[in-house]
Amino acid sequence: MSRAPAMAARFWAAEVWSLAAVAGVVAAISGFIGLLSYHAQWPSGPAIVLVAGMAHLFSVVAGLLGGVLWRYRRRSHRKA
Repeated sequence: MSRAPAMAARFWAAEVWSLAAVAGVVAAISGFIGLLSYHAQWPSGPAIVLVAGMAHLFSVVAGLLGGVLWRYRRRSHRKA
């Protein structure tokens, strides 16, 4: 089982209930988009994992709670 939805949720929510909710939404969206790959005759399982992985990468970069862009933005304001 992929842990990517839970890892992605870590960058968007701070409390346990909100982490579970965000992880559920990410997993549902990943599953839905990944299952659409069936119509393109691609394997669904790897597609679901790839979509969840892309959601994790997006969260690492743009997540509100510790994402790279937000950390860089905060750091640049402190120097001024």
